[in-house]
Amino acid sequence: LRSPGLLLATGLAHPPRTVVTFSLWSDIAPMRAYVEQRGAGHRDATTKHAARPFHSQSAFIRFRPYDETGSWHPPGT
Repeated sequence: LRSPGLLLATGLAHPPRTVVTFSLWSDIAPMRAYVEQRGAGHRDATTKHAARPFHSQSAFIRFRPYDETGSWHPPGT
């Protein structure tokens, strides 16, 4: 939650089948820095998942928004 460039992060779990995280970043560079950082939680989790999957199915997907409407207020604003 303290990563530079992270605007919003949340998660959803409905075990045993559904575990989802969602994050919104200001730009690709800080997102990639977080994902690729050695010794960080995300990289460690994906490495462990590759060696011994937590779930029978998984996907890591990156989307680039092409439009927005409405408003939102991130924590601390």
